Amino acid sequence: MGIRGYLDEAIFGTPESVIGRWIRSCALVFLFLAGVAYWIYFFNGGRVSFTAIDWVKETTYLDMLRLAIVNHIPPWLWSATPLYLDTRHLAANPEILLTPDLLALPLISNSLFAILHVVLLYTIGFIASVGLSRRVSANLASLAFFWLLFNFNGFVTSHLAIGHFQWSAYFLLPVFLYLALAMVKTPSTSKYSLDLEHALWIGLLIGFMILNGSVHFAYWCSGFLVAMLLWRWTLAPTIATALVVGVALGLGRLVPAALYLAPPGPFISGYPDLGVLLSGLMNVRLPEYSFLLGGNWGVNWWWEYDIYIGFVALVVASAAVVVAFRRHRHKRITPLIAAAAVLFLFSLGDNYALFRRLVPVLASSQRTSSRFVVLPFLLMLFIATEGLAVTFRRWPRASRFGAVVTLPVVAWQLAGHARNWTVAGVERLMRNDTLPAIQLVPIVDAHYTVVLLLSWSVSFMTLCVVAWVLWRRRHSGIPPLEDDWLAYETIDEATA
Repeated sequence: MGIRGYLDEAIFGTPESVIGRWIRSCALVFLFLAGVAYWIYFFNGGRVSFTAIDWVKETTYLDMLRLAIVNHIPPWLWSATPLYLDTRHLAANPEILLTPDLLALPLISNSLFAILHVVLLYTIGFIASVGLSRRVSANLASLAFFWLLFNFNGFVTSHLAIGHFQWSAYFLLPVFLYLALAMVKTPSTSKYSLDLEHALWIGLLIGFMILNGSVHFAYWCSGFLVAMLLWRWTLAPTIATALVVGVALGLGRLVPAALYLAPPGPFISGYPDLGVLLSGLMNVRLPEYSFLLGGNWGVNWWWEYDIYIGFVALVVASAAVVVAFRRHRHKRITPLIAAAAVLFLFSLGDNYALFRRLVPVLASSQRTSSRFVVLPFLLMLFIATEGLAVTFRRWPRASRFGAVVTLPVVAWQLAGHARNWTVAGVERLMRNDTLPAIQLVPIVDAHYTVVLLLSWSVSFMTLCVVAWVLWRRRHSGIPPLEDDWLAYETIDEATA
């Protein structure tokens, strides 16, 4: 086999030779490093001031956390104005990052820390993306399509560009999808059963999202799990366990927030109509662009609608989804499709506003429902990747030509969007040169102290219990969970 054959095997097939596997491994390393390079470019190599839109408050949070670490002061209270969630109780703010990599803050600047944190979570997401591709036997070309659209679409780049640092948890969504797919691996039966291991891992993931300050993502994932019950009630014990564990792990942040934060504001907007959604998928707009809508709508900036992938990618993904459905590749993931449909409906119009009124305690934290589209979008990408894998096996020659033509175009269109949505680019357009002068202050509220200590104690004890249960399962002779949820689909596509 010549070099052309090895390349064809590594990119468009399943490598069986040593050289083919080596080429595929090198290509995966290249994709990973290209993503790292992009995020370094996104933050201008650390040469940004964080003086635009929400980066102002994020860099202030990081300054306070650095001060707390250096001076060994708990970051419980600060001299903040009501601009910051109407509270001086800093530790009650659930959107502040509290992950272990904060220990690097005294050593580096805020901008370099932002790069470090995003790259760390991007790495986790990349590994999970490769795992998802292996579940459907996707070749390298199909994985590259998923990698491009997942990591560089408008949803994540626009939100991070304007200072939604909590959107770093976006890269954990492939992990969530991986675990959710494993949870529905068995056919539906009338018997309730508890998949304890996957429930605990999903709970840990939701808890980590809350620790990351990404309470929105934790809420969306929790809502997705609950919506899965609409199709398969037998998942109730597993989903209930996952949610209880996730909430218990996040109590150290959720309880202080519930007691000391001001009530959320009124509902703003979802996607006004499908035309705006399609525009968000296909049109590149500058950061200062916004919609001003009347009636029941509020004012939303474009980043709340931006989910850009480009016209070519949208056509390819839509065609691949059709292929996957026509080949009946979706049967085992119907609960996920049902959940995605619910969240998609919530992302449109005023649909979520009604639910927000019916369940105000749980639902009021979400004011901009267009964000719900992210999990349906991810599931669509996964199904499209599976459809592409089927296409490459069934129509190898035509699909190879199509990949060679479309992948560079998709990358080029995403690059066009990326040039407009970087931190430095937003700072040039919407700069705010004043950073607030805020300091940590001594804690004098005994009730606040008790609330923090008790809620964080519950979170820590929950973490210890979950870690002990997982360790005991791994070392008690319990066989590993079978990962055969797609085993029934291993038929030869050429003869199906």
